[in-house]
Amino acid sequence: MNRRLSKKINQKTIDIFIEWLSSVISEEEAAKLVRKNYKQYVPENAYFYKQGVHRNSLFTPRWIKRTLKRKFRQTPQKDIDSYCMADLK
Repeated sequence: MNRRLSKKINQKTIDIFIEWLSSVISEEEAAKLVRKNYKQYVPENAYFYKQGVHRNSLFTPRWIKRTLKRKFRQTPQKDIDSYCMADLK
């Protein structure tokens, strides 16, 4: 994966995380949420154990990034900017 595509995926990851988080938290909190402070809302422990395996928690930025990469590998002709939160489920 080249640098330009990685940057697009990283930016889209933040956008999708903010979109998802805005739907979960109250409207007052969502109004305060911007790209500069989104890391305050990321849980400290982004992993969990299930059946003795260390796994990513759902809808953390790392999980979103990995899922975007997986989706892009399946359909490389689709543009990264066209993905949204509903495509990841």
